[in-house]
Parts: sequence; C-alpha cells; structure tokens
Amino acid sequence: MTKTLQRFGHFFLFVPLLILILGLRHYAFSQNQTAGVRNDSTLNKGASLPEAKIKESLAGFQDSNVCSGGIPKYSKLCEASNGKLYGLTCYGGQYNSGVLFEFNPSDKTGVIRVNFDTLAMGSNPYGSLMKASNNKLYGMTRSGGKYAFGVLFEYDPIQKVFRKLIDFKGVANGCCPHGGLIESSAGHLYGLTTRGGRYNSGVLFEYIISENSLNKLVDFKETESGSFPHGTLVEAADGKLYGMTKEGGKYGYGTLFEFNPATKTLSVKFDFDGSGSGCFPRGELVPYGDNLLYGLTASGGKNKFGVMFYYDIRKETFHKVLDFSDKQNGICPLGSLLYAETKQLYGMTYQGGENGFGVLFEYNPADQSYSKKVDFDGLNGKYPFGSLIQASNSKIYGMTQFGGASGGGVLFEYHPDTGMIEKIFDFRGYNYIPVSYE
Repeated sequence: MTKTLQRFGHFFLFVPLLILILGLRHYAFSQNQTAGVRNDSTLNKGASLPEAKIKESLAGFQDSNVCSGGIPKYSKLCEASNGKLYGLTCYGGQYNSGVLFEFNPSDKTGVIRVNFDTLAMGSNPYGSLMKASNNKLYGMTRSGGKYAFGVLFEYDPIQKVFRKLIDFKGVANGCCPHGGLIESSAGHLYGLTTRGGRYNSGVLFEYIISENSLNKLVDFKETESGSFPHGTLVEAADGKLYGMTKEGGKYGYGTLFEFNPATKTLSVKFDFDGSGSGCFPRGELVPYGDNLLYGLTASGGKNKFGVMFYYDIRKETFHKVLDFSDKQNGICPLGSLLYAETKQLYGMTYQGGENGFGVLFEYNPADQSYSKKVDFDGLNGKYPFGSLIQASNSKIYGMTQFGGASGGGVLFEYHPDTGMIEKIFDFRGYNYIPVSYE
C-alpha cells in the first residue's frame, strides 16, 4: 500500500510539471504566431554547406523551435505562381497536426508556413493543395475545425496569409476529405469528402470563391453511386467531372463516376469488380488526349496487387492495361498517375520492388510499355502514399510517407532525362507525441 501511494505521489507531482511545460511551450509559440495565421520557420539551414553535402545531408525542416512536419499522405506538391512548391503533411509541426510548407527548387530550401492547430485552422490534411485562377492556394484538412470534421482553407503564398473558409459539418456538407480541390472552366471549385452526407458515404460539393459558400451537390450512397470517394475530381475535354469511390457500387469494390456541372447530376460509368478490373481506387483519374482517362487501383486484378487502366469517355469502355506484380513492377499504388511533358505517365507504388518499399515507374501509352525507374530503399524514402508533380523546371517531385534519416518520409527530385533520383530533405515525423496510425 505504501509503495502504491509512493507511485501515485510521484505521478501527481509529475502531471502539474508536465502541464506547466506544455503551457509554456504553447505560450512561447503563440508569441511568434498571430492566431495561427503566419509562421515562417526555416526548414533547411544548410545553405552554406558545399553543394554535394547539401544533396546528401539536408535534414530538412530543422528548426530549434518548431518540429517539422511528417508523414505526407494522399498528397502531392503544388507549384504556385512564384515558382515555389507547396505541400502538406498530416502529422508533425508545433501541434502534431500537420504543416503547410514551402519549398524553393532553385536553392532547395524549405520553410514551414503554417502549423495546423486543430480548432482554428483544422488538422491532419490528407490531401493536396491546388492553385486557383486568383493565384491563391486551396486545400482541406481531414479533421479539426469547429465540428472536428475538417475544414476548407485558403493560403496566399505572396502575402503569406492563411484563412479558414469553411467548417465541414458532417451530414450537411460532408466530413473527413481525403483529397484535393479542382477549379472548373467556369471558375468554381469542386471537391469530395470521404465521409458525411445523408448516408455517411461522402459528398460531392461546389465551393464559390466570390461568395465564400459551399453547396453540397451529391450524397454518395453505397450501392447506387459508390461510397468513400478519395482523391480529386478531374475535368475532361467534354466539360464533365470524373472521379472514383474507394468502395461501394455493384460489387462493393468502388466506382468510376461522371458528374455534369450543368445539370448537377452524377452517373456511375463503371463498377470495379475485384479480380478482373481491380478494386479500392484511392487516387484520381488523369486525362490523356481528349477521350481517355488513366487511373490506378490499390488492389485487385490478376495478382491482387492493383491494376493500371484507362476509361474511354467517348466509347464508355474500360480497359485494363497492367497488373502490378511485386518485385517486377511494384504493388499497391495508392496515388495517381502524372501526365508528363514527354507524354509519358509516371507513378509510384506503395510497396513492392527489389526492397519491398515501393517503386517509381514510367508507362508509355503509345506502345503500352512499362519501365521501373526507381526502387525505394529506405534512405531515399519508402512507402510513397501520394502522387508526383512535374514542375516548370521539367523535374519531377514527390514525397514518401516513411523512410529517410528520421523515418518521417522524404521529399525527392527525379530527373526523367537521366533517370536519377535525389533526396532533397527528410521530414522529421511525429512531434514527440505518439499517434495511432489507421
């Protein structure tokens, strides 16, 4: 009994001390950030190192006061009008709720611009930023905000100002988005949420920038239209929007759907069936020419490791072009394809390859040839859970969810002309606090 009381005595002495320390940390941070709107913490302080050392030794996002972001998920970088790349991490940062960061490809330095703080700005963004015609960046968080269901936000890269625009509410307008936004030719933003809506299977919505208004347009329903849409919508040459749901539909393995902004109607164009056409797609579709949309599924197909396919919107036909198969070409792609300047498609798999950590690949639709370009080995990252982007310098950039020097993922640069990959910096991962991973 005495020993038990002693243990509890130590515990009760420790708790107030811990609260005091955390309170002082929060107070110190609040003095450097106004309502969570601006926070410009240097990520990379190795600019004075020789170039060769910078390429190998950047520990990225290393600030004495602010722990870096980590674990990029469902994410790809976005190039702004200033030529810099912006991205999101779903964990890490001052509150371990993720960060919005800026990366300069010219000098390979980075800066944390926003530390997500749960209530005021949302938390844990599971998606990507997009640049609208007003040159501002828009994105969403998976959780946080007034109702804890995520938020839609705006970031001005020139003024360095963050604004929360919309709080997701659940039934009324959806919740927990796992993707990004798209601006249609009419100038409106469209997006998806993974949950919420009338049937708690996600919604498709429209956001009007000039009015700061969000309108729910579609409630996904499991067997009828699919459920739990991931990724981002894409506008095809016919002016309609296309996307995919991760589950639901006729077979329960997801759907490929079309949305007509003019009539505000959604129709299912294809039901994934598992072993034949793949299942559980998590990314977005990529236009190739005027009629074809290329995509990936995370599993299913001949080897049960996912497939690559295209959908012909004119003929309304589905064609599988590749079954993923472990070491040969990687397995389980969890992102989307990139349509590069050379008219090749590039993508990544979450696992497989020589080391089991995923691969970066190239696919040529002209001759239907696949080529594995990079085997992730841990040091250059592992388990990529997102997509690639080609910047205006013609180089391809991406992120991995784990791996690197700190285990929290890396940002890398791929040279399609030489086939070389270069790790730019390491994310530092979680911010001291254990976080369960779903």
